[in-house]
Amino acid sequence: MLRMKLLTCIFAFWVVLFTIPLVTSAQTVNIPDPNLRDAIADTLNKQQGVVITKEDMETLVNLEARDREITDLTGLAFATNLQDLDLRNNVINDLSELTELNQLTEVHLGGNAIIDISPLDGKITLAVLTIDNNSISNLQPLSGLINLEVLNISNNVIDNLSPL
Repeated sequence: MLRMKLLTCIFAFWVVLFTIPLVTSAQTVNIPDPNLRDAIADTLNKQQGVVITKEDMETLVNLEARDREITDLTGLAFATNLQDLDLRNNVINDLSELTELNQLTEVHLGGNAIIDISPLDGKITLAVLTIDNNSISNLQPLSGLINLEVLNISNNVIDNLSPL
């Protein structure tokens, strides 16, 4: 009987030992760009290099990360409550991580390497958008932004303003 209890305790210990890292890693957000990760850590008042979780990302409402040489937005999609995003003067060309961020009201993306703004399509809460100094030619994704009050599209390669 004692032997059975001992085996049960050992088994339970091993289950807990191997389950905790799986749960922790499932909650960790992969942010491969170190400059974006540091900007998020700064905003969250966390030490740089500390693990950032999904729960941490859900608390982000504002993120100011201008002039940080950010190239990759992977992981930002977990910031589902993000409203104000400032990524001016970086090296960003892919906005796909913004696709599901439907709380955005103010987005600053000027001075990047953006060509495709289709991830901004349908962002009906967006009131301020600055996408100046990029390589954008197609404004069609902006046609449904019914609450847009401020728009800066200067210094792009736009030849058709009709979507606005």
